[in-house]
Amino acid sequence: MSIKLQTERMSIREHRVGDIAAVEAYSTQEKFWRYLQVGELGEGSGKAYVERVIAEQSMRPRSEFNLALTMKANEQIVGNVRLGITDLENSEAILGYAVAPEYWGQGDASEAVKAITDFAFNTLFMHRVYAVVDIENAASINVLQKCRFIHEGTLRENKISQGVRRSSHIYSLLTDEYSA
Repeated sequence: MSIKLQTERMSIREHRVGDIAAVEAYSTQEKFWRYLQVGELGEGSGKAYVERVIAEQSMRPRSEFNLALTMKANEQIVGNVRLGITDLENSEAILGYAVAPEYWGQGDASEAVKAITDFAFNTLFMHRVYAVVDIENAASINVLQKCRFIHEGTLRENKISQGVRRSSHIYSLLTDEYSA
């Protein structure tokens, strides 16, 4: 199943080899990685990411959906969104997203989260979608709250990012809260 989600301003689609240069351009910026708790900064990190997610597209059953955020106006890649099925039996998935720094504050993350959440509940029939966010990432917390995710709790010093122990908040949305 090839995924293509449409929003007012974006096409959210499967990554392709031609995306490597654009992903490499934003993923090698230090501020892009400030709050991310996965991967590492470095030349070639964008290429490795695109190659990995392209390989995941053919996995069956599919449990990872890593999609490119592209602007309809110019097909520019502005980031990515991820939905990973963490527990199929209980219909649970984790959400992640990242936007290139030059596009921060323009509503792209909120638009992407709404689209992938809709996909999770209405196409994959998930019951619960959750996100783990660095406690200092106020912009990302705002995105989740704007998309009606509810704060569940805090994981204290649960990750090491760039050599520093970091704490995270967990936010989630249940299917009945989404449809309400």
